[in-house]
Amino acid sequence: MEFIVTKIEEIHDREGNLAGYQCYDGTGQSVKVKKGRDDYLKNKWPSLEVGTAYTFEMGSYTPPGKSTSYPYVQDFTLMSEALAEKIPPLVKEAQKLGAEVIKPDTTKTSIERAVALKGAIELASHDKIDIKNIGSYAKKFTQYLDTGE
Repeated sequence: MEFIVTKIEEIHDREGNLAGYQCYDGTGQSVKVKKGRDDYLKNKWPSLEVGTAYTFEMGSYTPPGKSTSYPYVQDFTLMSEALAEKIPPLVKEAQKLGAEVIKPDTTKTSIERAVALKGAIELASHDKIDIKNIGSYAKKFTQYLDTGE
């Protein structure tokens, strides 16, 4: 189960001692992060923060003599750490060598395409080109805007 924690509430036992935390997402879905075996999860409680994405590994407990199962958190990991484990080894090696992820600037391209299409429509509305050829003229205009040729 994965979600961004939007709210964290303390859970107390009958004596008033802190027993865990209930973590909620924006839709009301929640998980209880209790102490865990040998306080494993308790040691990770300080890393729980509102606004952070986590992946929760869930287990199921059925009490002896009962037929009802209860879900519980076995472990939790920051989503960024969980995703880092899934990055292909080649990408990790490239990042070690200094490679950077570069995202193309699609804003400029989108604007240029809109300008090209507007120009083709304007020519067609003035009967300068056949309306059936708007697409090909828009492509030519876009190519011209991209390359200047």
